[in-house]
This record gives sequence, structure tokens and C-alpha cells, in this order.
Amino acid sequence: MRLLTVRHVTTYRYSEPVRFGEHRMMFRPRESHDLRLVSTKLDILPRPSNIRWLHDVFDNSVAIATFDAAASELRFDSTVTLEHIETALPDYALEIGAHSYPFHYSDDERPDILRALARQYPSDDLGPWTARFLRSSGSTTTMGLLHSMTRGIKEEFVYVRRAEKGVQSPGETLGRRSGSCRDFAVLMMEAVRSLGLAARFVSGYIFVP
Repeated sequence: MRLLTVRHVTTYRYSEPVRFGEHRMMFRPRESHDLRLVSTKLDILPRPSNIRWLHDVFDNSVAIATFDAAASELRFDSTVTLEHIETALPDYALEIGAHSYPFHYSDDERPDILRALARQYPSDDLGPWTARFLRSSGSTTTMGLLHSMTRGIKEEFVYVRRAEKGVQSPGETLGRRSGSCRDFAVLMMEAVRSLGLAARFVSGYIFVP
């Protein structure tokens, strides 16, 4: 078990005082079987006139802040301390029927994963790229397919840090052979969705000792 403290600071500066709209923050991680929150602290300057918390459709904790006063700087300072139970290598236990690809989701599962199955960029042709990770004959293991696709992205594309809002379409990432981490995530999600697998976006931090 490891005790970790994550401090995340975002600061916006303006040439003159501006009025702020509503801000939504997702700094608080979800607790699970391998993660326990010990303490959380969120400081915002200037002080918001109101801050409230809610859970989104994925059960993430979202803080929503509104402001009355204008200012030339807006600062969010989040500190989270948590206990993380480590595993040497994640052991993703799959249902027996999902060990090999292709497989089918049960009728009971489908209503809950429809959004995760729906492609966001259906016009992008990912067929030639995803086909490379499928065996020409017979089935492949589901985890083997996902591992090889992940390695393919790591080996074939160049990481480019980008601060601009938004993501590249999978077609753009394939054409440029480069992108940021969120571009690669969207490419991976759309690629597996094109194969009939459910996928959704998550965010977090990579711990480097």
C-alpha cells in the first residue's frame, strides 16, 4: 500500500479584470477497491460566491463554482491524499465468454453500455489500421488484441504536447502520425468501438517514482 499526495494547480491570468462564468472541476478521484481517499482540499482564488458538488452519470464527483467579482487571475489549487493498493501487473479478470474476440455483450449489459459502444467519429475509416491487430484466421484473445493495439499506438505515433482545447479526430491522428495523450485515447476508443467493444474516457495521473 502506498500513500500518495497529488497537488494540481491551474492558474489563468488576464491582462485586465474579467468576469468568470461557471466552472466545473473534477479533481476528486473515485474511491474503489484499490484506492481510498484520506483527505481532500480545494482552494479557489478569488473565492467563488457559491460552490456545490454533484455526481455525473459516471458517478464522478464534480465541483461547480460560480463567481460574482471580476479579477485578473483565477487559481484552482487542489490537494488530494490517498492510499493506493498496488499490483505488480494488473490482472483484468474477464467473463469467460469475453476471453476471446469476437464476443457478444449480454442483453442485460447492453442498456448500460450503449453510449460506450457508440462511435463519435463514424465517418473516420479505421478499418485498415484496426485490421492489423486481428488474426487472419481464427479468434484472438481480447486482452491480446487490446495490448497489441496499445503497443501499436506507442510505437507508431509521436507524442506532441498540446495545450489547445479539444481533440483531434482519429482520422487526423492517423494522418499526422502524432498527437497528445487525449488524441491517442480517442483513437484507441474509436478503434475498439469500431470492433464492437465498449470504451469510455477516464483521466488520472501517472506515478513516476
